[in-house]
Amino acid sequence: MCLEGRFNLCLNYGKEKMGHRQYGHYSTGAYSEYIMASMKSVAAIPDDLDFDVAACLDPLSISLHVVMRSGIKPGDNVLITGSGAQGLMSIICARELGAGRIVVSGSGYRLKFAEKIGALTLNYKDKNVLKDALDMTEGRGFQRVIECSGSTSGFTMAVDAVAKGGVVSVVSLPDEPVEISLRRIVLDEIDIRGNRANPNTLKKAISIAVRNRELLRSMITHTFPLSEFDTAFEIFTGRKDNSVKVILKP
Repeated sequence: MCLEGRFNLCLNYGKEKMGHRQYGHYSTGAYSEYIMASMKSVAAIPDDLDFDVAACLDPLSISLHVVMRSGIKPGDNVLITGSGAQGLMSIICARELGAGRIVVSGSGYRLKFAEKIGALTLNYKDKNVLKDALDMTEGRGFQRVIECSGSTSGFTMAVDAVAKGGVVSVVSLPDEPVEISLRRIVLDEIDIRGNRANPNTLKKAISIAVRNRELLRSMITHTFPLSEFDTAFEIFTGRKDNSVKVILKP
């Protein structure tokens, strides 16, 4: 896997004696007082890219990996299920890679934000999202579906909304098992692609961040000093106060 450039799927994952580490999983992550990072995990940012926007690069590079794995082509219709930070950043990446119409399903403040940055939106709380999504494509479905909702219903809807010969690219991890129609996957040649982390996309994501710095900056809804970590963590994990991205200042 590593020789193929897919080091996120290393066969020696988690074996620290062999030098394989994943920050925050098998090795100390950024919540600790001190961390040590491999040079392979560090990239230089341009002088005119501020640190607040740079702090968004990890999720942005993951979104880029997910969108690229969908096999997106210029002009493709894209459906993004889930309007969290990962879904919002997928809008930026899909647009950068030439997507045609981008539709996002979700709810609340984050869905309004998706509309603000150029996506068509479907609120699952007051609409039949699958029906409306298919109506937008005259029943053909979307060539690329990016699943970011993390819900079983969102994943099922993603499979139902993808076009024949299309791709569902998944980054979310539902808590419960998901039932999908294998018959449809076979007869309509649907590809479902899982995605883990952000192999080989960080430098590309930096270029995207430079071009979209104001959009990324507008996603930063809260900023706290490191001394208020508990408050910042509670607001972010609880999605309180219309939060999207929360920045800590060391």
